[in-house]
Amino acid sequence: MLSLIFGLTVTGYGVALLVDKAYPQWMGRLAIVGGVSTTVAGVVMAYTGFSGLAMVINMSANVLLLVWMCTLGVCMWRRGGGCPEEPTV
Repeated sequence: MLSLIFGLTVTGYGVALLVDKAYPQWMGRLAIVGGVSTTVAGVVMAYTGFSGLAMVINMSANVLLLVWMCTLGVCMWRRGGGCPEEPTV
C-alpha cells in the first residue's frame, strides 16, 4: 500500500515539475518514470507478496527515485539564495 501511495505522490511531483518549467524537463520525466514504476511495484506486491518480481521492480524504481531526489536537491540548493523578491502590485 505504501508503494502505491508513494508512487502516485512522486508521479504528481513529476507532473508539477513538467508544468512549472522552473527545472529541467528531464527531472519531471525521471520522477514520472520512477513514480509509475513504484506504483507498478506496489500493485505487483499486492498480488504476489514479496516475490522476486516485485523486488526487482521495486529496487529498480527505488534507484530511479534516489537519483531523482538527490539531483533535485542539488538543483534546488544551487538555485536557492536569499529571500524571494517582493511581488510588484
